[in-house]
Order: sequence, then C-alpha cells, then structure tokens
Amino acid sequence: MSSLTGKKWALLLIFLSVALFSQETVKVDEALDSHRFRLKDGRIVQLVNVDAPLLADTSRGSRSVTREIKKYLKSEITHYPHVMESTSEQVDDSVTLVHLFRKYTLNEININLEYLKRGYGFYRTEPKSDYSEAYFEAAQKAYRNKDGIWNSRFLGRRKPNPMAKRFRSMGGFFTRFDEYEDVRKSGPLLGFSYRISKLIQFVGDRHNCISIAAEYVNYYILLSHIHIGPEVRLKRYFSFSGSYGAFLIPLFCDANDFVPFEPAWQVNFGILMPKRYAELEFSLIYIGDHSPWIRCALCFANPYI
Repeated sequence: MSSLTGKKWALLLIFLSVALFSQETVKVDEALDSHRFRLKDGRIVQLVNVDAPLLADTSRGSRSVTREIKKYLKSEITHYPHVMESTSEQVDDSVTLVHLFRKYTLNEININLEYLKRGYGFYRTEPKSDYSEAYFEAAQKAYRNKDGIWNSRFLGRRKPNPMAKRFRSMGGFFTRFDEYEDVRKSGPLLGFSYRISKLIQFVGDRHNCISIAAEYVNYYILLSHIHIGPEVRLKRYFSFSGSYGAFLIPLFCDANDFVPFEPAWQVNFGILMPKRYAELEFSLIYIGDHSPWIRCALCFANPYI
C-alpha cells in the first residue's frame, strides 16, 4: 500500500515538474520574421499553430498585412517580457514551436491567439493543444470579418466592379398568357439587362432584404423596357418583385398594336443557381391593355448588386 502511494506521489511530482519547466518567463530580443523570434538568451522560437506571411513579402496583397504585423511586433512583442509555453515540436534543430503570452500587471494575452484573431496568419491544426479550439474559433472569426490575410487583396482576388457585374445576359422564351397552348404564339428570347437590385434598401442583411430595385432590359437590340419597384430576397436564393415601367416600342412596329411608350406592370419570381452565376426568372408582364405575357429566362451574372 505504501509502495503504491509512493508511486502516485512520484508521478505527481513528475507531472508538476514538467508543467513548471514547460513555462518560463522570457524576453523577445528580435523579430526574425512575422512569427519567428530570437530570445534574449539566443534561442529561436516560432509561434505554434500559426502560419503567417513573410515580412520580406512585398507583393501588393501582402504589404498591408505585413505592415500591421510590424506595428504589432514593435508595440507588443519585441523587448517585452513574455511567458513562454514550449511544445515538443520543432521546425528544425534550432527552432522550437511555442505558445507565447504577453505579460501585463493583472493578466496575460495569448500572442498566438491574437495573431489568428487579427488575421495575421492561417491556423495550422497540428500539433493539438488545450488552445486548439480557441485558435480555431479566432481564425474563423477573422475569416468571417475578412481581416488581415482573409482580405481579398491578400488572397489575390480583385474586387469585382459593381458597375460591370450589373450587366446580365439572358436567354429563354416568351408567350402570350391566353395563348400559351399554341406554340406558334411563343418565341425565343435573347437580350441583356442592367440591374440595380438594391437601389434603395429598407431592411436586411447579406442573405435577406427588402429593397427598391430598378432594371433596364433590351431584347434583340430593338425592344426595350425600364421598370422600378419593390423586391424581396430570401436566403439569397429566392426573389419576389413587382415593378412598374414602360416598354419603349420601336417606331416601325404596328401602331394599332402598340404605342411608342407603353406603360407596363411586371411580377417576377427568381431562383438563384447554387454557384450564383445565374438566376432562373419567371415573369408575368402586363403591357398596356393587352393580354399578359409570360417570360421564362435564364439570366447570367450575379443579380445581388
């Protein structure tokens, strides 16, 4: 019994000694790179679970991120005391992976966590630790907020020009509502449009909104119409809208059928394709006193601009 108790105490002492010696107070003497440092005693350490851009990277997308990291290094890391928690992992024989904590009078701040929270680096899943869940959540938050490396400039994605993306090409068919069973009264539909989905937005977020939308549509470079009205978008995949406008009828059309400036009402239901490159649109169009028309068209471009 006494032998068993002695073993328990020995294991406890080993555990405590490992815990104590794995944490030590150090001072960062120099930043060798964005997440690699030389300590006052000459050792070289690197933040674990963080993959940060190189400070020497002068590419257009990286400049803004590395500039922020340099400011953070100067204000929070170099020449300041830290608590360092070493891991058993090494980059090579001379560089140890560590968790670093900035010491303040009343508390400590996890530097690895701050890097991921500010978007100063990608989260590396290995090695696992007690901080893995917090690191993952911090990286996810930076990703959602498009901070640091998650900004479109760093990732090499040029921000789309909203003016250009509002142009949509469309193809489909149209038919008179009271003659939909007679195929001869239907016809192919080709054209383009310029759409402003959120001309005036009343309420909503990225996925749902109620707004005033406006659109100019041209068929076959001859027949065109412009309309404006309320629009409701749900879950970014469904839209309902009603609008009022006018058809600009070519002068060579039969004046007995249409007038050059024909008022029109339009009701739309749209379904956005999964990749958001196109929208399937069903429309009921009333032109003046004529019978309503049905339009079914596939519109190519992002309609949420």
